[in-house]
Amino acid sequence: MPSSYIHHNKEYLSNTDNTIQEISRIIGYNDEFTFSKAFKKYSGFSPKIYRQNLPK
Repeated sequence: MPSSYIHHNKEYLSNTDNTIQEISRIIGYNDEFTFSKAFKKYSGFSPKIYRQNLPK
């Protein structure tokens, strides 16, 4: 997962109200668990934790 891809995924998490499951399907994963594992591997956070820590 290249850094530009992570950046794009972070944009989805930051700027949409889509669920993590919806985002994972939009970007091409079959399920949210595979997406979450890859996202955490390259960003250090799960998508859920990343989203919870966004400035409000």
